[in-house]
Amino acid sequence: MGRHWSDQRRRSAMSPTQPRFGKEMVVALLLLALGALLRFGGLGLHGLWLDEATTLQFVSHDAQGCLHAEVNNPPLHRMLLWGWVRLVGPESDALVRLPDAILGLLACLVSWCLAMRVLPPKAALIALGLLALNPYQVLLSQEVRPYSLLLLLSSLGFLLHLRTLVGDRRIASSVALLLVLVAGLHSHYQFAWVALAVGLHRLCFLARSWRAGAKGLGAPRVGSEALRLLWPLAGAVLLFSPWLWTALSGLSSQHRGYTTDLLGRVVSLPFMLLLGESGVVRQYPETHGQAALGQLWIVMPFALCIAPLLVLGTRSLWRFGGEARFLMMAAVGPVVGLSLLFHWLPLFTARYLSFLSPVLCVLLAASVTAHGERRAGRWTGRLTGLAPRAALVVLFALQVVSLGRYHLDPRFGREDWRGAASWVKARERQGDLLLFDHGYVQIPFDRYHHGPASRWGVPGDATRRRALFAELRAAPPARVFLLLSHNWDRGRETFDVLSEVMCLQESRIFRRSNGIEAHLFERCPGRAR
Repeated sequence: MGRHWSDQRRRSAMSPTQPRFGKEMVVALLLLALGALLRFGGLGLHGLWLDEATTLQFVSHDAQGCLHAEVNNPPLHRMLLWGWVRLVGPESDALVRLPDAILGLLACLVSWCLAMRVLPPKAALIALGLLALNPYQVLLSQEVRPYSLLLLLSSLGFLLHLRTLVGDRRIASSVALLLVLVAGLHSHYQFAWVALAVGLHRLCFLARSWRAGAKGLGAPRVGSEALRLLWPLAGAVLLFSPWLWTALSGLSSQHRGYTTDLLGRVVSLPFMLLLGESGVVRQYPETHGQAALGQLWIVMPFALCIAPLLVLGTRSLWRFGGEARFLMMAAVGPVVGLSLLFHWLPLFTARYLSFLSPVLCVLLAASVTAHGERRAGRWTGRLTGLAPRAALVVLFALQVVSLGRYHLDPRFGREDWRGAASWVKARERQGDLLLFDHGYVQIPFDRYHHGPASRWGVPGDATRRRALFAELRAAPPARVFLLLSHNWDRGRETFDVLSEVMCLQESRIFRRSNGIEAHLFERCPGRAR
């Protein structure tokens, strides 16, 4: 087969004699600088939320304890953070988040290089802009979680796979692919989809080579080609095998209470990957498990823009063939696979699929090339060229709105444990009791407050919970701070029990993210039983 159209455009645009290459490089550097500003600015604006604080607690152990601190996530990000915290200390929220911000920025750079392989240079810049300004990726880059590392390694894995498939035959490049695959599998279990896509693509390539050799078309020896293509994958699986049993244990322990609303998750996935949670108004309190889709002036323009962009982008990438088709199938595979497995493994969340953001940005940017095969001067060609550009302008504007909400609107951001701790600290007395709706909710609270009050977590076991409620009814403390977050049913039950025997003196609702409720109860002799 001859070179496809995108390869010709890309190689001609990147030629040393091409004068516009310098301008495109300047634009790319400006977009990367803007992405750096968004990721590094305000790193400590929001306090650590539950998952971040839990991760930071894991790295407080020694190296051996940190390595085996949890089974739900592989250890690479944890161990990197362990070394960083030993260097800078755990006190500053901004400093502990800095490595993830750097990883998120590097992911933008690698994703741009990936886009340059399948798109013309100007379209690749659009893909870079969509990712650099992506509010969801900005949020994930400002979290002490492994998602920025997953994004970087998945993009780098795709890029090295395509480079070593037919062009770069150097052993160093194959070794680099092996290291990326090993690191990816040890960074997040969802990277297995990347490894699976790479493996299937290489097997299909070998099958085509085998057929070509059988027909006498002068294909390279299939045996040596199979060894060259498959040894990085085999090596990655072998090196990951010591952690495989732990990975299976982690997957089997996933929570089964969120196996509803699969259709809503699938439909909202492009919205989340491009605009994030701050693209909608989440007015807490709201119905548990439901995210309000905010004002129609945000949702409707997005829906009207994303549909033609996806259609035109899919059409363009499919016609490009080869590498572009691989990226499309690599993005579709995890969505379909997690949908089919959702009843047994409820892992279909935007966070777990955030590594697909670069491919989605490439798909949307490809829509501007859909008019390339139309005859100039025809009104259909002009309309086809104008429509995706207008839709992309609207999409960029919605991203700016979402970024503004994330940084400026108090209804967005992470759970405000810093604010909740300050509220309790200003009212706390000696002998008070702090009661949390679950023991693990105490972890982010304790990062910002170390007062003298005793701390209890409401047990998840019904028998132990009834025993706790009986003790509170029989001998209520003088003062109780009740902090609710994440476990609303259990928290409301506890609230009702305290209301029976104590007087509610003061309440405060912290509306960000999942929300936090802080209630202060004092003993009322007239209500004691």
